[in-house]
Amino acid sequence: MKVSQSATIALALVVGGCSAGVSSAPSPGSGATGAPSTAPASLAIYGAASLKAALAKVKTAYETANPGTTLTIAADSSSALEAKIEQGA
Repeated sequence: MKVSQSATIALALVVGGCSAGVSSAPSPGSGATGAPSTAPASLAIYGAASLKAALAKVKTAYETANPGTTLTIAADSSSALEAKIEQGA
């Protein structure tokens, strides 16, 4: 499946935003090995309404490449997304 350049850029922005402030190194004494988790994961992605089609393509590609991961896409106006995020979405 070919993913357009805009979809790839959207994914990079989404993943970059989701990982901001997250360290991949295990904390001392946590017992974590730093190995990727195989547990199912669910990610909520908020994007501009103009990116809805690109985000749908990214969702399909990402879920195919990462079995057990579910992306939930919310595409809306920036003000609507801001309100959702501020309300704890």
